Amino acid sequence: MKKIAILTTGGTIAGKITPNGYKAAVLSGNELVSNLLNLEPNLIKFAQISCVEVCNVASQDMSENLLFKLAQTAQNALKDYDGIVILHGTDTLEESAYFLNLVLNTKKPVVLTGSMRPSDDPSWDGANNIIDAIITASSDQAIKKGVLVVFNGEIHSSREISKTHTTNLNAFSSLNTGKIGVVGKFNQKKEAKIYLNPLRKHTFLSEFHNIKKLSKVALIYAYQDFDLDFDLSKFDGIVVAGLGNGNLNKKLLADLKRFENSGKIVILSSRTGSGNLTQNGENNDFIKADNLNPQKARILLACILAKTKDINLIKSYFDEY
Repeated sequence: MKKIAILTTGGTIAGKITPNGYKAAVLSGNELVSNLLNLEPNLIKFAQISCVEVCNVASQDMSENLLFKLAQTAQNALKDYDGIVILHGTDTLEESAYFLNLVLNTKKPVVLTGSMRPSDDPSWDGANNIIDAIITASSDQAIKKGVLVVFNGEIHSSREISKTHTTNLNAFSSLNTGKIGVVGKFNQKKEAKIYLNPLRKHTFLSEFHNIKKLSKVALIYAYQDFDLDFDLSKFDGIVVAGLGNGNLNKKLLADLKRFENSGKIVILSSRTGSGNLTQNGENNDFIKADNLNPQKARILLACILAKTKDINLIKSYFDEY
């Protein structure tokens, strides 16, 4: 039987409906896991489970300090456990998962999950998601696959997955590539099946294991008649969620050129939610984020700039990660 550590961070999965309305991150990690075992006593048949509470916040309050605390806690746990499951709020789950995909040094399974409904909702989806995550983290098929996200019976690569709906139970999708596996009942028992292998660099192949802080990177969202009329001097780089295939109006383009000429880095992504930026777009001078969404491009650039300012290396990292 595999040894699995459950790391908790709060979020809706630890939330409750209170007299004043819904509140995230109410239950402690131990309370959450105890409640789960009361609901699903057969869970102990899947794995030996231990719980570590990293923090207890709504995921919109995840900070750089908490990200590094989570990464360090996970790295330490991986010394003694066969895999780890991280319970996380859904709003920024994809960002934390991709950050861990870049900084953790492991071949062991690391799986994030959460829930769309709080723990005392009659239709709480957290129990099934946690069970599926534990099964995935216990599977040999998940070894060397990088950080994974399990939601609603689907297994996704952390690089590809995004939250694509505000409230649906099936709120997570990998719009460019699709899921890489599923969790379901096969051969009279529930198990994980992974069909695809993430090819971009991650975890044990990553070059970002030793970064100690993230560089400051702004994320701006382009729209009609956008005017970049605020101070960007404290930022080392900018990720732009451009229009369509990364298009920018003339005023914004000129402002970004000035920012770049001051020695800073501009990365061009798209606000569309899917697709990769092609080299025959209208703005070919900026580094392209390929198919990374803007929020993940920000994470990658913040890690890169903590390591190097070399423009050629930055370009290669966006091709490799």
